[in-house]
Amino acid sequence: INRLAGPAPRSAVIRQQWLISRAWWDQYRGQASLITSAFAFRESCVEYKNERVIRLRLRYFRHITIVRPPLGKINRLADALRQPRGPVPEDEIRDAQHIAVAAITGCPYLLTWNYAHMANSFSRKIVDNIIERHGYQPPTLGTPEQFLAAPPF
Repeated sequence: INRLAGPAPRSAVIRQQWLISRAWWDQYRGQASLITSAFAFRESCVEYKNERVIRLRLRYFRHITIVRPPLGKINRLADALRQPRGPVPEDEIRDAQHIAVAAITGCPYLLTWNYAHMANSFSRKIVDNIIERHGYQPPTLGTPEQFLAAPPF
């Protein structure tokens, strides 16, 4: 949502991600049941200060179900992902929570532009192993660009 409805991108990279995100939204939004976490909603709307951007983001969120799995389950899995030398840095609780919510809810795919901690092929196997050890099926993490190139549905 942040790339669909954010302030006008100044960086060429962010502008490209903005365009790709809109292309994904226009092409595939109707072919999947979209969910997000209350964490993502809070991050995108509640904690954001630009009223115009918030109104635009809320229009997108109308098409997305906000899920709220038990906080204890989320935090246990998120903490496991953030262990020292784990795949998600200890100070990146939100990234770990996003991954945990997707796994706990059985979401098969997680779209993100976060290459550092989420759509990172180097840490992917470690993330998947931790999720599986906790009894969940790992979601496929990828960017909208990757999903546009090879749509799973």
